Order: sequence, then structure tokens, then C-alpha cells
Amino acid sequence: TKTKAICRKLNAWVVPDVQAKTLTPIILKYVKNSARLFTDEWTGYKDLPKHYQHHEIVEHGKGQYVKDKAYTNTMEGAWNLLKKMINGIHHHVSSKHLQGYVNSWIFCYNERKSKAIEKFAYGIMFCGERKITCAEIVSGHGY
Repeated sequence: TKTKAICRKLNAWVVPDVQAKTLTPIILKYVKNSARLFTDEWTGYKDLPKHYQHHEIVEHGKGQYVKDKAYTNTMEGAWNLLKKMINGIHHHVSSKHLQGYVNSWIFCYNERKSKAIEKFAYGIMFCGERKITCAEIVSGHGY
């Protein structure tokens, strides 16, 4: 039988570093332990096999990009889009506002297959009644 990957909506947070002690608790909080988890060999993922029965590692350092049905190309493509957004549109973002840019990218990525009018309606639905002032944005309290 052919298995179909079930992809949920993408979530992302700005983290202080990408070490295992930082990443593992976040992944454990948001990814069910019954999930099929595919990663590359980054040391920040070294503790995941202890928590996930179905964790497969694709070893890019050895020229491996697909291992059976495991691959990380979709996620790498998503990160590439974020990099293109920052480098191609904004050129520079401050760490103070980085989560706001990441949130914008997540929305665009998750809604990439939606029609423009659907994206607009969704955005309006969640913007709320309160206006955010320029001073709030500059202070970092507008997000």
C-alpha cells in the first residue's frame, strides 16, 4: 500500500540557538511522539531518537538526500523562501522584529495554495479591532 504524508501547518519561532537543549523541548511540545519525523544529521536533533520511534535521519554530509521515503527537501525549500523574503525584499531585519517577519512568512507559506481573496479575508478576520501604533511596533510590543 502507498502511504501518503500528512503535512500540518508550518510553525516557526525565533530561538536563541539551534542546540539540542533548545530545540528538543520545543519539538516535543509541538510534534506528537507518534509522528514520523525526518531530519538531517544536525547535532541539534541528536536527542530526538530517544523520543520518537519513527525518526529517520537523512545524511546530507554523506551525499544522501533521500532515505527510503524520508527527505527534508520540503522544509529546506520553506526555509529558502524565508531567506529569499528577507534578502530579496527587506535586505536586513533586526532581531527585535524577526518574529514578526517569521510570522508573516509562515502565513504566506501556509496559505500559498489559497486564492488571494481567501488570504485577504483570513487576514482581516484576525487583525482585530485595535490599531497598532508605530510606537508599539518600534518598541517591540506591537506583535
